[in-house]
Amino acid sequence: MKGIIANPGVGPHVQQTAMAYHEQQLLHTFYTTLYHQPDAVFSRYFSWFFPFLAKLLSRRTLQNIPPQQVKTFKRFELLRILADKTLLPVATDFVWEWGELAFDNWVSRQINLDIQWVHTYEHCSLSTLKQAKKTGIKSFYEQPSQHFSFFEKIAKDQLKKYPELINLETLLLTDQKSERRNQRREQELNLCDYVICNSTFTKKTLIDAQISAEKIITIPLGFPDAVKNIDKNSTGKTIFIYAGNQSLRKGTHLLYQAWKTCNFKVEEAELWMIGSNQLPLKIREGLGENVKFVHNVPHSELLQLMTKADLLVLPTLCDGFGMVIT
Repeated sequence: MKGIIANPGVGPHVQQTAMAYHEQQLLHTFYTTLYHQPDAVFSRYFSWFFPFLAKLLSRRTLQNIPPQQVKTFKRFELLRILADKTLLPVATDFVWEWGELAFDNWVSRQINLDIQWVHTYEHCSLSTLKQAKKTGIKSFYEQPSQHFSFFEKIAKDQLKKYPELINLETLLLTDQKSERRNQRREQELNLCDYVICNSTFTKKTLIDAQISAEKIITIPLGFPDAVKNIDKNSTGKTIFIYAGNQSLRKGTHLLYQAWKTCNFKVEEAELWMIGSNQLPLKIREGLGENVKFVHNVPHSELLQLMTKADLLVLPTLCDGFGMVIT
């Protein structure tokens, strides 16, 4: 009883899901956009033509899934990556949405009678779900975060309380484009046979939004074993680490406020901020020299940085699950 999994990205939780299907001999094909194979011709040429993007590509390494079971739809993701490095957020956002819809349409055309189920993800699966329904195939729709109506209220409230957060990227959270995308998500939720979510919190937001509890399956994400015991009697500098996009959703602005209030001396503590920034740079003013910023790194490198830190800071306002620990 084989099926397909389709996601434009290859994040750890997506890879683990695809690997689980493969290990149980349930995976027909994993559809995605762009992934890294160190020995593949594409990866070598990509790194040669775009050396400044080589590290970014390495973050998309796909492991333990046979290449013959992976099909890719590269062109729009390549455009999005280039746009992210060269264009304004509004233009990048346009390319991202264009690519998500094109990816969904492409996956929908791959559905045939050789598969018995599809596993898709929010906002990039409406056409696929329609085709699955038409073909009589069971559909599983993964909802990695809370229902959009829950987040929408928080976003509007935070922008009202902290107008200094307003920029081109944060406005995308509540504008007309956001409303159109949420309507698409609503259609996907109603059309799928089952919704997979990763926490009881996410499940509650779905039920509150009138999604039937009978179609919701809760599967918490796993996480690695502990690799370091912290010496609680240590008198050295305390290292705090934050990993993820610096954004309104992640509550990064509240972490900045808390850090300024603590007013740690340089020899007392450091804060490592790992990930890309989506907030106005002006809100970083006054953080001090003991706050270090590092752009996105490969997952393996992030785990290494975590072993060197003492405390993980997770100020998120509305995530379905702390994926950063997976």
